[in-house]
Amino acid sequence: MHTVTRRARSADLAPPPSVRRSGQQRPLAPALRTPSRHYEWVPTVEVVGVYPVVAAEPCHLVELIVRDLDGSFDVGAITQADPARPRSGWQAPYDEKLLTSSGDGVLHDPWHGPGEPSLWTGSVRLAFFLHYLDLGRPLLTPFGEVPLPPPTERPARLADFVYEAPC
Repeated sequence: MHTVTRRARSADLAPPPSVRRSGQQRPLAPALRTPSRHYEWVPTVEVVGVYPVVAAEPCHLVELIVRDLDGSFDVGAITQADPARPRSGWQAPYDEKLLTSSGDGVLHDPWHGPGEPSLWTGSVRLAFFLHYLDLGRPLLTPFGEVPLPPPTERPARLADFVYEAPC
């Protein structure tokens, strides 16, 4: 299992910067601002497994645990850099699901909204499909880079996690 931990920097705790435009002070767009949450510790991400999927396009099922969460995060922000494409063309999680702590069942499907806030606190286990995964490159998460372990056979507890090609 590969894990990354990172301590929040003092710059992460600073108030949002602002920019001067047309003589007015305006906050930067939300995507460019420093996060509003003040973490003493940044959540830890652990890749539990990477499992090959039989599909028309190269695809893997990725299972990970995010520890020390204090609220929901954008699972769609998980990606992997592809130097041959602009960031807008990088792959994103597909058919993501929040799993039970043991990983043997689905608790919630974020496609239907964030769900109960309690689902996003403490340790959160999730799984998703990712196309064109480069096993030599780390995943990029909202909490830092995470190296990928070698792929292994999918465990029986994830047998019901069925891949359906995107339309």
